[in-house]
Amino acid sequence: DLCGNIIPCASMALAFSTFAHTKNKIRIIGRNLSDEERALYKEEDIVESRFTFKLGKQKKTFTRKELNIPEDRFVLVVVGIRLTYEIDEAFLKMLSEVCDKGCYAVFAGYFDNYDKYTEKDAVLKENSAYIGFCDDVRALMEICDLYVNPNRLGGGFSVIEAFDKGKPGVYLKRGDVYTAGGEEFAVGSYDEMISAILRYKDDSQYYSEMAQKAIERVALMTSSETAIRDIDNQICSLIEEKYW
Repeated sequence: DLCGNIIPCASMALAFSTFAHTKNKIRIIGRNLSDEERALYKEEDIVESRFTFKLGKQKKTFTRKELNIPEDRFVLVVVGIRLTYEIDEAFLKMLSEVCDKGCYAVFAGYFDNYDKYTEKDAVLKENSAYIGFCDDVRALMEICDLYVNPNRLGGGFSVIEAFDKGKPGVYLKRGDVYTAGGEEFAVGSYDEMISAILRYKDDSQYYSEMAQKAIERVALMTSSETAIRDIDNQICSLIEEKYW
């Protein structure tokens, strides 16, 4: 914002699916605007972009046995360093329902109130595990079956890590995970999430089709050169048109 008092500047929020809180004239968002947003912000200079990721080298391999994950279960994985604040009872109720039908949930990251929640839910207590912080999420994704995301704003990188290992995802139509993962894996509610998870569990052909789409999504979301070039062209066009 200080630089914006001297020259035209463009700002992107850390949560790339939302607008930056800035006084700069140009705001970058890592997705396309909805029709409602386009009408609302028609007088503002907004760059619609594709936020991309760079995947580092996988450093580890895990087995289900060493992490005490059942070998014969359909395993859901929930990843985040802020799960303590991002997971609520509605999300856990949804997980409890699918775990009662044969799924197993693994929480990775920081989920300090895991014990408090599971003490109140016998199904979840018997059919889930909290493994703490994981320093190689792609290695974890290799031994799980489905990425599942709660109703939160962040988490966009983790869904791409899951997709990179050919693991589909289920998430709501909100936040960075939705922006990164795309429309095809999104659902409108936790009730729809239950149906989607159970379909992945029971329909192997559907699972395989969506796993392939996940891999194809990774190719798009890691092609940074074309995405950055497009952002640069949009910013330059706006500056040349309005500020020079």
